[in-house]
Amino acid sequence: MPLLLSLALQAAIANEAPAKTKVWLNENGWYVYQRNEICSAFASYTTDETDLGVFWIPRTDTVRITVHDKRFKSLKEDEENVLSLYFKKPNEFDDGWGDVKSRGDIDPEGKPGFRVSLEGATALDDIAASNTIAFFKGDTLVVSLSLKASAQAVSALRKCGADVIAANPIDPFER
Repeated sequence: MPLLLSLALQAAIANEAPAKTKVWLNENGWYVYQRNEICSAFASYTTDETDLGVFWIPRTDTVRITVHDKRFKSLKEDEENVLSLYFKKPNEFDDGWGDVKSRGDIDPEGKPGFRVSLEGATALDDIAASNTIAFFKGDTLVVSLSLKASAQAVSALRKCGADVIAANPIDPFER
């Protein structure tokens, strides 16, 4: 499934409230940028009109993954669900995350979706090493998305994170 960042998504990012934005990568279907202290990666899948977002907050080492898809019509904002998260790696099927809590999420264009929060370093490692990310609700596949070129996107996220930490070193008493 080819990845392609939609022009509408780029326009939405460009028209957000004024904030310091730095683009780290815009190729191979991934758009990675920094807005304040959040490093973000987006991929759009034109076949399904599905958008995948990976938001990393380096100071707290937290990753939020979002998936928006017009087919998720019944999802409501902040509605809680339990989903199973899987990664397909080149030589293994990784079900190490198991069940994760998700919340309904509506993107700026009104497209419904969901979000999950994960421990940052482990999530970024899994995304970079995987070919596919999949979410199930019980035995039903919710979505399966290619992570082609995700290692390149995660590398850009990590460079972004290093830049964020260099600009504002972590206070050991902050956590």
